Amino acid sequence: MKTGIELLTKKKLEEYTFGKKLLIWASTIGRIIIFTVQAIVLAVFACRFVLDKEISDQISLMEHRSTLVSAGQQFEKNYREAQAKIKAIDEIKKTNFDLSQHLANIIASQPPKLILHDIAYEEGIIQITGEVKNPNLIAQIATNLKKTYNYKRIVLTANSYNKGSEDYKFSIQIYL
Repeated sequence: MKTGIELLTKKKLEEYTFGKKLLIWASTIGRIIIFTVQAIVLAVFACRFVLDKEISDQISLMEHRSTLVSAGQQFEKNYREAQAKIKAIDEIKKTNFDLSQHLANIIASQPPKLILHDIAYEEGIIQITGEVKNPNLIAQIATNLKKTYNYKRIVLTANSYNKGSEDYKFSIQIYL
């Protein structure tokens, strides 16, 4: 009589019941799954270090850029102020060109004995003040301006007589 332990089974896999087959399959495939999961976990753990380094690099880059932006704020402020001044100067140049033409028109329409004291411009209105000995000259300058240069409106806004000097002081508004 022979006694011993048999390490190899004589049955093939097809001869086992379904439960036993599942257990054998799980033990072999299970090992592969466990190794695969462990490899994935190690890869994720290694990626964590790489991603942490990238995040710290991005944070330092953002700090550097914010320093550059804050350093450039004064320059940008000065640049915008300079641009606003240049724009204002351009507008003044355009306005002055138009005003110079209107001033030439006023001077050309001025009767010989009419004295102008002040000429002011504000938003499409030119106001002239002056004095004259003869009140008809006030009407003459208004008529000359209206007929010759076709302004929208010409209005006499003030008129006074000074008995001591025998002068008429006047103020005329010319609407452009």
